[in-house]
Amino acid sequence: MITAFVDAADDERAWARTLNGLVAATVEGLIREVVLIAGADDDISRRIADQSGAAIAVRDQFGAALKRARADWLLVLEGGVLLEPGWQEHVETHVQGAKQAACFTRSPHAPRPFLHHYLKAERPLALGLLIPKAQALLALNRLGDAISPVDLAVTARPRPLASSLRPKE
Repeated sequence: MITAFVDAADDERAWARTLNGLVAATVEGLIREVVLIAGADDDISRRIADQSGAAIAVRDQFGAALKRARADWLLVLEGGVLLEPGWQEHVETHVQGAKQAACFTRSPHAPRPFLHHYLKAERPLALGLLIPKAQALLALNRLGDAISPVDLAVTARPRPLASSLRPKE
């Protein structure tokens, strides 16, 4: 159903925090494959990918990784996010009935950055991105193979899901 991409800039703890939240969904079949987006194909990235059963893609080859995704929906997350309980049901309902991109809402338990009260803007991927693969491929065709996870999130215009997450700190 879903290919999950986790972009963690080679931060082992961030990958672990987010991957732990994907385990149950992987076992239940909601997540078909997990791809770690790494800054480089190095020993640490390969070890984490091997231990977690994930594939690995280097960040500057994200466009090629999008093309290789085996599922019809893509879930793109920053490493370090913590998915709140119940997220699987909301995501499954969305992918079965909707055709547009979505993002999570900010958890009421998540601390807000100091300037958030003034700027009221999140990082483009702070709340994740759930997007049909077809829509992601259209963005890839417009932006070219140098597309990044952030570029994809900016162009997607997602609507909020009823489920929340805690953005990385």
